[in-house]
Amino acid sequence: MNEETMNNFFSTTQNIESLADKSTDAKSSTSIPKGTVKSKVYGDYYDISDTIDTALASDPNNFDDAAYNRERIFVDKERLAERVLVSNDGTDTLFVVISHSSELSMSKEVPIYTGEIKTYYNVYEIRLRSPTAGTAYRVMEYELNQNSSSGQYLYSNITLAAPTTTIVKLGSGFLHAIIINNAAVNGVITIYDNTNGSGTIIGTITSPAVLLQSQIILTYNVKFTTGLTIVTTTAAQDITVSYR
Repeated sequence: MNEETMNNFFSTTQNIESLADKSTDAKSSTSIPKGTVKSKVYGDYYDISDTIDTALASDPNNFDDAAYNRERIFVDKERLAERVLVSNDGTDTLFVVISHSSELSMSKEVPIYTGEIKTYYNVYEIRLRSPTAGTAYRVMEYELNQNSSSGQYLYSNITLAAPTTTIVKLGSGFLHAIIINNAAVNGVITIYDNTNGSGTIIGTITSPAVLLQSQIILTYNVKFTTGLTIVTTTAAQDITVSYR
């Protein structure tokens, strides 16, 4: 073998070794060297909003029960989802089982309450049920499309003269915040977990006789079970209720 032939041989060998050190995913937009992979950049993420098809009140202790909605991430994308968020956008509790490897191995049921978002890693498939048919949910990777309606809050603006009772929501839900847009001296706001102005109190807000500020944001981030009712007394105030 002459010198020129040997040089060509070694050059070809080095090129093959260089290619072998690269890991390329068919669905990835880039080729990533081995040892540096932290998260892959895919051109097609899993992101779906749906509702529960069939009501199922209790755990069937059988993850193959037909009442489960099935989100077949691996079948659809031909890969595991490295990070998945499941959002309960409905008015009843979701119950979720997760597979990390196949359809034959599922986790125990975990509840996701109204307005709650839970994160799972390395997901093969997700199955969901609820005691209420039509319960809305969303399954998405990497918190995509957060500008869509899913994951955001509804609002109710209350400006009626006190005393007034406002039923904001019937049934279970999630109270994000009370925003006082224009506080009134000695104004009182009472928040009830009920469908009327009585019963379980979530909180009571009382403005002082001397106002230090007229605009206040009070974050609650709590779930309610029966309903959400706001009662204002003493003085009229401009209030915005942020909820799901």
